[in-house]
Amino acid sequence: MHCLRSNQLEKALALYRKICKPGSRNSEAWFHLGTIYGRLGKVQEAETCLRRVIALTPRYAAAHYCLGTVLREQDRLEEAVDSYNYSLQLHPGNAEAHNNLGVILHDLDRCPEAEAHYRQALQLRPDYAAAYRNLGLLLKDLEKPAEAIAAVKKALQLQPGFTDAYLSLGSLFEDLHEYNKAETAYQKAQRLNPQDTDVLCSRAWLHESQCQYQDAISLLREALAIKPDLAEANFRLALHYLRLGDFHQGWPGYEWRLKTSPHPPKGASRPSWDGGLRDFPQPLWDGSPLAERTLLVHGEQGIGDEIMFASCLPDLVSQNANIILECDPRLAPLFQRSFPDIHVHGENQRDDLSWLEQCGPVDVQLPIGSLPRHLRPGIDSFPKHSGYLLADAQARQAWRKRYRALGAGLKVGISWQAGKLAKETSRRSIPLSQWGPVLKTPGVHFINVQYGEHQQEIEAAESKYAVQIHHWPDVNPVSNLDDFAAMIAELDLVIAVDNSTVHMAGALNVPVWALLPAASNWRWMLDTDTSYWYPGVRLFRSSTDSAWLDLVTEIAAALENSALLPQ
Repeated sequence: MHCLRSNQLEKALALYRKICKPGSRNSEAWFHLGTIYGRLGKVQEAETCLRRVIALTPRYAAAHYCLGTVLREQDRLEEAVDSYNYSLQLHPGNAEAHNNLGVILHDLDRCPEAEAHYRQALQLRPDYAAAYRNLGLLLKDLEKPAEAIAAVKKALQLQPGFTDAYLSLGSLFEDLHEYNKAETAYQKAQRLNPQDTDVLCSRAWLHESQCQYQDAISLLREALAIKPDLAEANFRLALHYLRLGDFHQGWPGYEWRLKTSPHPPKGASRPSWDGGLRDFPQPLWDGSPLAERTLLVHGEQGIGDEIMFASCLPDLVSQNANIILECDPRLAPLFQRSFPDIHVHGENQRDDLSWLEQCGPVDVQLPIGSLPRHLRPGIDSFPKHSGYLLADAQARQAWRKRYRALGAGLKVGISWQAGKLAKETSRRSIPLSQWGPVLKTPGVHFINVQYGEHQQEIEAAESKYAVQIHHWPDVNPVSNLDDFAAMIAELDLVIAVDNSTVHMAGALNVPVWALLPAASNWRWMLDTDTSYWYPGVRLFRSSTDSAWLDLVTEIAAALENSALLPQ
């Protein structure tokens, strides 16, 4: 026990292992051995010991609590909830258990339950700064920014040196576009802990959001000087290189995405890569000749990314290679039609790889986002294609008939919302209620190509501007991308914010006008109105993230003066 209290963990581990022989029924010793393993990061060994404690003494509240922590560290959240709940049945006054349970329930999007446990923790311990900070993060996700800020400020009042709380406060201000206040909060966090790379990365993302790219790059390099293998900073730095057209440094650095967390921590002030990457046993393709070899390409990230990176697939086919493509099942029919020389597998992606046995031996594999590293070394290597996706001819004919029934006039698809996270949606989306100047353009039939349920928003815009936005209830772009491709292919023009609709239209070679925020995604580069990914895309850039009205007015003028309209 002395070794444990004096933090001599390895020595304490050796002593307790001697006590905890296989037949030992000493619950207390097994418990201490489990907590030592947990502190050493050996979570499986810790779990084994703690379950031994519970088998010997089922009502051992602390063992259930520690088991919940160990299960949480293994991302077994539902099991962790059960352990914490049982611990609280035995010891309801454990404020830490309420707080930790709140964190897990928040991760599981069970927000009302999470809030109840945070507030119970605070009732038990009114000076619990971490619980106030966690409550603030929850209130942020519940879109209660004022209450969230108040909770985080209370955490800082109780614990002025709480670096993570300053990070959370900065993130809250950043979401509200109060960038000066956000920078002040981040700077306070940095003064408290100058070597904290999370702080430096948060500041870098804040500067990136304001188009201050060189400042962002400097902060990322500062973080990497402290921790050279920091995946988040390496990845974000690579995106800056790609944005600037430096593919020589950008594509190798883009590989760091594979080592970043697919889920940002609650309250993170920067986005993370949404990977979902599979683990295949074959070696990675290194760019060497593929003739007579079999390459497995597997999808990653979102629908738009899979479509964009699929532009590299014809290059692989031209190498006389056998290509197998695993993709989102919703894209499989479209990809198989578009790339008939490729074996496309689009079933739900699971750990079971038995389907590969039917394809014969596979020599090498690569995630689809890594293809440009070998196939797009510079802007000159991007093909001036006229579309590489092929929509179903019969479905196109049906959509052509529908559009003709609308009468004479330009058929323009519109899409106004983007992003999965609230922060991204706010930054990249333009509420339909602000599209008035565009919607009132004469000689145009506007078609809803926005995925998701937006009927009330459409009806409100129609009423406000006395226009009609054509919508067919049988269209579901989320589940039926093949029909959506046919719908897009028959349009004269698509006007959309930065979402997967831009990628679909661009890959079909349908004219696209993409509406970008001031701090746009890396793939659209800087200071250009064209895209090297899609020759048919025209880029319109907002001067600031809040200047959507100016951009919409510019689009309306361009549409009215477009050669597409009859003069």
